[in-house]
Amino acid sequence: MSKASRYCVILTLAAVAALSSGLQQSQGAAKAKKPSPPKEAKEKQYPAYPKVNRLKIGDAAPDFKLPGVDGKTHTLAEYKDAKVLAIVFTCNHCPTSRMQEDAIIKLATDYAKKGVKFVAISPNDPGALRPDEVAGTVLGDSFEEMKTRAAEKKYPFPYLYDGETQKAAMAYGATLTPMMFVFDAERKLRYTGDVEGPPYSTTGGPHTKIAIEAMLAGKKVIYDSTRPFGCSTKWGFKRRSVDYDTALWNEKPVTLADIDLAACKKLKANDSNVLKLICVWSISDKSSVAAMKDLIMLRRIYERHPLELITINVDPPAKKKEALAILKKHNAARPNPTRFAPVDPKTPINYMFTGKKTAELFKALGAKDKPKPAAPYSVMIIPGGEVIHTQTKKMDARVLRAELVKVFRR
Repeated sequence: MSKASRYCVILTLAAVAALSSGLQQSQGAAKAKKPSPPKEAKEKQYPAYPKVNRLKIGDAAPDFKLPGVDGKTHTLAEYKDAKVLAIVFTCNHCPTSRMQEDAIIKLATDYAKKGVKFVAISPNDPGALRPDEVAGTVLGDSFEEMKTRAAEKKYPFPYLYDGETQKAAMAYGATLTPMMFVFDAERKLRYTGDVEGPPYSTTGGPHTKIAIEAMLAGKKVIYDSTRPFGCSTKWGFKRRSVDYDTALWNEKPVTLADIDLAACKKLKANDSNVLKLICVWSISDKSSVAAMKDLIMLRRIYERHPLELITINVDPPAKKKEALAILKKHNAARPNPTRFAPVDPKTPINYMFTGKKTAELFKALGAKDKPKPAAPYSVMIIPGGEVIHTQTKKMDARVLRAELVKVFRR
């Protein structure tokens, strides 16, 4: 078993243990009255519920004009010479999209010389994506993040952004990702549905490939409509829910409590049922302050996971007010207790070290003597006290997020 797999097993067991201890508390929280929407969430105007078309077999392909990650604007007309045109609505964040990504790339590569063209379109409004929906990846669905993903995977096809107006998604009826639409040479729809089909499929296996083969052979596509499975399209109207949750988060109290060396040793021992990510920071370290916003966002992203992200400031006591102001600026609140992390909401999560020697703090957290440890310093500790990752010299929330993805990979 690989090291990453071992962490997953340990944390899965920890989550199961936390389930029994936190169930009663989570049930009590469920009965609590839901707060009314904050003022800013009430007054803001949001897109209306989309009028989604439903393409039927034999319908013509709707036109589109969309920006691509290659810096060009793409239209349906530029693919007029393709014998078969496969348009797949996909995205960065969806686990199912990522799971079938390599299959799409292989199809596009294998059939490129046979006159088959592929186009990928991301239909999602990135502002309609909840933080917890990106827990399985380091990338969201913004246009810039699409560029990153396309470069990483070396997409052999255009990757287009429809998140601004979502007109293409509405015209095609792309209600989730991934969702495939395959058109013949006359641009009539001959297949729509999933990319490959689930492992238990009784309709012949990889649906897109079978459809393409039939069309190239001039035959009728037998299974021309299958049920796609994946993640719901993030329509613009869902921004209301995202903003509502953000406004509620911003109303949470932010505190900065003192912590001594003995308490730090207890944190390192981690006798809890959750992964602890402890981030030591200082006002004087620019990377700590710059990364604080993204660092605190990790609390929201993994709010439903067995994780407790703790910050420890090592500045002199005279700087406590300034340190608290930075934490408040980035809404460094404690997430709500869940069945996986049933922590008392009054328990501090932001601390200021009161010891006289910061070297003792780093030693208590498991840091090595050489090179000499200093803020910023981050450490991940699984239940039982074993350190599985450390980060030094620079506070980088993206790297920490990538490590969390490995641990919590679904």
